[in-house]
Amino acid sequence: MKYVGFMKSSFKDRNSGREVEFAKIYVTYEKAGVVGQKAEELKCSVALVPDLEKLELGTEIELMYDRYGRAQNVVVEGDI
Repeated sequence: MKYVGFMKSSFKDRNSGREVEFAKIYVTYEKAGVVGQKAEELKCSVALVPDLEKLELGTEIELMYDRYGRAQNVVVEGDI
């Protein structure tokens, strides 16, 4: 999949009042039945943001997920 961007943000939890950070990765890839590329927004660990900031947009990557479906590690294809 091709890495095309990321977003880091936060919000204040209504119940506890604490600040909750979150991050998302944006990717595109080939998918059967799709004309062009499929685009997705994926949840990721905020701890992954420093690694994402180092990546050049358009880099081919592979993501490793935790049991909750959040991306926890990014591997640049070819470095595997």
